[in-house]
Amino acid sequence: MKITACLFILLLSAAFVRGQDIPYGNNPKTGKYVTSGDAKIYYEIYGEGPPLLLLHGGYYGYISEYSQYYPDLSKHFKVIAVATRGHGKSEIGHQRMTYALFAQDALAVLKKEGIEKTAVMGFSDGAITGNILAAEFPAIVTKLVSMGGPLNATMYRPEAYEQTWRTQGKTEEQNLPDFLKERKKIMPEPQRFSEWVDMLREAWMEPVWVSNEKASRIACPVLIVAGDRDDYTRTDAFVSMLQIIPTARLLVLPNSGHVSLILNPEMLRDFIIPFLEEKK
Repeated sequence: MKITACLFILLLSAAFVRGQDIPYGNNPKTGKYVTSGDAKIYYEIYGEGPPLLLLHGGYYGYISEYSQYYPDLSKHFKVIAVATRGHGKSEIGHQRMTYALFAQDALAVLKKEGIEKTAVMGFSDGAITGNILAAEFPAIVTKLVSMGGPLNATMYRPEAYEQTWRTQGKTEEQNLPDFLKERKKIMPEPQRFSEWVDMLREAWMEPVWVSNEKASRIACPVLIVAGDRDDYTRTDAFVSMLQIIPTARLLVLPNSGHVSLILNPEMLRDFIIPFLEEKK
């Protein structure tokens, strides 16, 4: 899902304060690549312990959005932070963009690292990809933290759906020019930015990412994290996910929008890490 520009500036500012000493998302000390289909996918690894696949939000989102989380997560887990295709240092490729393709890219990273089972944590687009992984690859996903990611496009708020449908690459480059100037410095093909936005919109506008039937067969424990004022997904949609996924529990943060959902390290410490470490 597309993150609005003004909210993303807030996200970047808060993340920078906590992670300014480590260049998350552009760290030559830990960065790696794997070839998945027709693209090289970039990822970084932090910490030791049980594996945790970390999937960031879409469009403006990137590995760096979790900057304030890495210090805590790396104390408990081996964090594998994947740059979604076309984001940051990951190549765009030429395949039709879908969340299923993003899931395959993540699986390629796990295979390269020799990881057969992992917990998954994702925000927004990353949560949608996480939902797919839990539904389609139950032998791999041991737990899922799904933050702000619905099962299908009907769960959007109507105004968010309309905004997403209108998104066009040729106009998006006019937004946040300073941010895009910096982001393009690490993109393998910055000249394709406009094309990439149009490709990404095709994934956003898929009508169904995970069917209710498949979601109802998710077997691993799931923590759905939602903001009661999410800008994109209706609150009742998160409640319906709780009812559909038999292993799910729901954490609703009061007075929280879509992006502000993850500007909350206390939530990570108080709820997410205990959930991930909880014995079945």
